[in-house]
Amino acid sequence: MPEKIAILYVDDEPDLLVIGRQFLETPGDFTVSTAESVADAKAILINKPFDAIVSDYQMPGTNGIEFLKYVRQRYPDTPFILFTGRGREEVVIEAINNGAEAYLQKGGAPLPQFAELAQKIRVAVDKCRAIRALQRQTVVLGERVKELACLYKLTEIVNAPEISLEGMLKETVDLIPSGYQHPKFTRAHIMFRGAEFSTPGFQRSIWNQNFPLFVDGEWAGSVEVSYNGEWADANSAPFLAEESSLLRGLVRLLENGIARKIADDRLRDNCGIRAPETLNVADPVLKGERDLRLAAEKDLKRSRALQEQLLREVRQSVKNNLHTVHDLLGLQSKYIRDDKVLTALQESQNRIKAMALVHEIVYQSPEIANIDLDLYVKSLGKNLFEFYSRKGREIILRTDIPGVTLGVNTAIPIGLILNELMSNALKHAFPNRNTGEIFIRVRKKDRNISIGFRDDGAGMPRDLNWRDTRSLGLRMVFSIVGQMKGTIGLDRSRGTEFSMVLEERK
Repeated sequence: MPEKIAILYVDDEPDLLVIGRQFLETPGDFTVSTAESVADAKAILINKPFDAIVSDYQMPGTNGIEFLKYVRQRYPDTPFILFTGRGREEVVIEAINNGAEAYLQKGGAPLPQFAELAQKIRVAVDKCRAIRALQRQTVVLGERVKELACLYKLTEIVNAPEISLEGMLKETVDLIPSGYQHPKFTRAHIMFRGAEFSTPGFQRSIWNQNFPLFVDGEWAGSVEVSYNGEWADANSAPFLAEESSLLRGLVRLLENGIARKIADDRLRDNCGIRAPETLNVADPVLKGERDLRLAAEKDLKRSRALQEQLLREVRQSVKNNLHTVHDLLGLQSKYIRDDKVLTALQESQNRIKAMALVHEIVYQSPEIANIDLDLYVKSLGKNLFEFYSRKGREIILRTDIPGVTLGVNTAIPIGLILNELMSNALKHAFPNRNTGEIFIRVRKKDRNISIGFRDDGAGMPRDLNWRDTRSLGLRMVFSIVGQMKGTIGLDRSRGTEFSMVLEERK
């Protein structure tokens, strides 16, 4: 059953409050609290939250605009609707300028009047809830990205060829807080076979996570995370629910890294650098060393297989999380009536889809470390062309990306750049044409990546300062190019042609 909308209705006419409450509560989706003065309304607001506030304009001692200013200071996200008999234009303008979601003039038959008020309340509350949900999901997505970055970094640590076991544990304990919601106040501690490693200032608190470490099937220690800051909310903990899964993933990666490091050290100590085929297997000592080396190699292969499986699971989880955010945005868009907001939500969906597509390709690929960029760009283009499709229009995507493979950390930002440029072209480049072409060329040499993007459409206006545009998409492109220590140029002589040189991320 849908949650009822809680309304605070403020008016100095008691009879109108009774009528309004009756009309609004009759359909069953509103609960209405009433106040005959602004002072009463302020007292009620202290003790109870509301989804929307409806207020008269002219009341003893103050007016609806002053009450609106009060609400905006203390309850900035609560929708406010001015419902008054005064119809002056300056009142309407002042109400909108001070943040009122809607304005409705009293008068006429009560039934259609309160039906219109109910509709304005529903629209305002739905929009507010959608924005809040989007903000929450943005925070959640940001946390998931932090967690993924932490797991990727740990993978680099445990795979470092020259790192010692002690160095691995020290770097891991310093890395762990970066994956948590509040890294500034998060401390970590690792205990492994009697040795202990901690971040500065570690101490156990009431907010604590602990996970055991197992190596070769035996308990070998534990990984502990503690929150050492203040926390005002007594009903919740500073750790997100997903962060227990993060710790589990960190521990599994660390267990595999430790097991492989121990196997490497055993191999080096017992077998040196000689290959097994050069050993004299008739010598019992050498035969024993050969058997140890073969067992160690088997352990290494098993460890690498487990690590690859874990990475696939992590990337599958990230992909699923991104698809969840994508679907939530789609659900929220059904309640949006503002075309600009709806377009922004849909474009955000495409950006999230571009990131999820990388993890989907990796999960399905036998090569887990690198992305086939040509496959990625064509898949990305297919999704965008379907989204912006229009009956009778045939725009072709051509690519020239021979044998270019990139790591996930590089493929995602390049995918976001191409997502924005293709979206802009499909929206604006062919306004009066049903045919056209988008061409993407990529070359990679050492760590430098050269990208050419061209469409044969109408081109950008000559007087447009494309480096100082209000377009979120282009601003995002410039930001990503800067983060990748790159350059970008524009040629408007034949359609629109962007050229970029970017530095591959490690």
